[in-house]
Amino acid sequence: MILNRLLVRERLSIIIAVPLLALVALAVPFVADRAADVRAANRTLGHARVTTLAGELVRELQRERLISARYLVTSGMARTGLLTQVRLSMDRASEFATAAPDGPSALTEAIAGLARLGAVRTAVLDRQAGIPSMLGSYRTAIDGVLGAVEQSTPKDGGDPDGVAGIAALQALMRADEATSRIGSALVAYAGDGYPGAGAAITEASAHNGFYTTVFRQNAPADEIRLVDQVVLGKVDRGVQDLATRAMTARPVTGIAGAQSADDVSRAAGSQAGLRLLVQEQVARRLASAAATRATTARTAATAAVGLILLALAGMVLLSIRITRSITRPLGRLTTAAGAVADFAQTELLRVTEESDEEQPPPRLAAIDVAASDELADLAAAFNRVQATASLLVERQIETRRNVAEMFSSVAHRTQNLVSRQLSLIDSLERNERDPAVLSQLYRLDQVCTRLRRSANSLLVVSGMPGELQSSRPVALSAVLRTALSEVEEYSRFRLGRVPDAAIAGAAADDIALLFAELCDNAAQFSPPATRIEIDVFDALDPGPPGHRRPFSDP
Repeated sequence: MILNRLLVRERLSIIIAVPLLALVALAVPFVADRAADVRAANRTLGHARVTTLAGELVRELQRERLISARYLVTSGMARTGLLTQVRLSMDRASEFATAAPDGPSALTEAIAGLARLGAVRTAVLDRQAGIPSMLGSYRTAIDGVLGAVEQSTPKDGGDPDGVAGIAALQALMRADEATSRIGSALVAYAGDGYPGAGAAITEASAHNGFYTTVFRQNAPADEIRLVDQVVLGKVDRGVQDLATRAMTARPVTGIAGAQSADDVSRAAGSQAGLRLLVQEQVARRLASAAATRATTARTAATAAVGLILLALAGMVLLSIRITRSITRPLGRLTTAAGAVADFAQTELLRVTEESDEEQPPPRLAAIDVAASDELADLAAAFNRVQATASLLVERQIETRRNVAEMFSSVAHRTQNLVSRQLSLIDSLERNERDPAVLSQLYRLDQVCTRLRRSANSLLVVSGMPGELQSSRPVALSAVLRTALSEVEEYSRFRLGRVPDAAIAGAAADDIALLFAELCDNAAQFSPPATRIEIDVFDALDPGPPGHRRPFSDP
């Protein structure tokens, strides 16, 4: 498997990476939803701002329409108030055109419709405009602004509360516009008995009822109560009573002429002012609620991202700590295992070769794992393995030393006995005159010599120095003669050409023993009557002319 090829650190990283990825996978949709909520709330804020600006523009146009109706039916009214209101309306139109979003054709058409009011205003100032055409022009302009704002507002912007709030505000603006048309028609009816007032008021009242119902369907309960306070108030009830009189073709007041139009205008203006206050408060609540939702969603997204980053950082740090707590002891165990292997190999080689007997066996440092888990148990077991390995090597060294001492003791005792035996044989040889007995003594002397060579071999195995060991070089010929004297059938050998060379004193004993064994093998595995000639050749000396070296090509 692929996992079997991974290191422990990599496996632990995979184990920790899986919950990290799962955490990220679960958190990303949440953060994305909160980000979408922020964008939706910001869009609601933007639409609320445009709707509020449209409401301010509509309110100024409604005041301008009311003043224009009063101006047309009141011959003695100065034009200063109307001019001031026209200037305010144009300023609000300029602000609305600047703040309105680019793109929707309805907004462009609405702004163009506001520009077409110029001719109507001129006609009104000259008292040349008729009431029906004046009221129709302002209604067209106001409906264009309200309709354009409604068309530019998406019905599903990802913020249900914001969409419902904007719908409620726009419905309230439509209801207020219907109420404003009622007021303007009442002023015209009170001034000159406008014959179309009843139909206009009836239509406006129907629109007012419809949009009030739409408002109630989308607005929260506290805003509905706020609107009800105005609708059920004294001012609104007074205007409604005047509208009822107009719809039944009865005089709106008992006062005739301009005085009647002024009274109705003040009543309609008061009603419009109260409704404007309610509308502004609804708009502020809508903007405040959208800003709160945006802030809440932004805070939730930021907190989620912060928690994710914090969790990632914590899990990464925890994974590093966990990985190190496992890999470091494993690394120390691996290093210690390699040290034990190297130590065992070195010591096993050392105990099979000559070494300094005074040098104590090395000790391996114990592995310290600062934990109480399975790794600590493994480290404790490995420390026991190290101690056992060290003890085993120490016992091997001690055993080798004991065996060497035993071999040395046996070799020295054998040498002493052989020396005494040779002394006795030499004494017998000097006093013996019988050739047969003397021949047997010579053979016994050679056997003793061979036994001494065996004792010397034991000394070599034990690591003790031999008899010929010297600090000065020893001639090669002397070493060879010493070796031949150790061979039982030395008489069959003839030492031929030997280079004038020397051997280090420390190696002379070993070479003599080795050469004596070779000569003894040559004597034993050759015919008894064969003469054995020994020549020593220098690798750099080809020898005399015509001389053929052994094992050379014919």
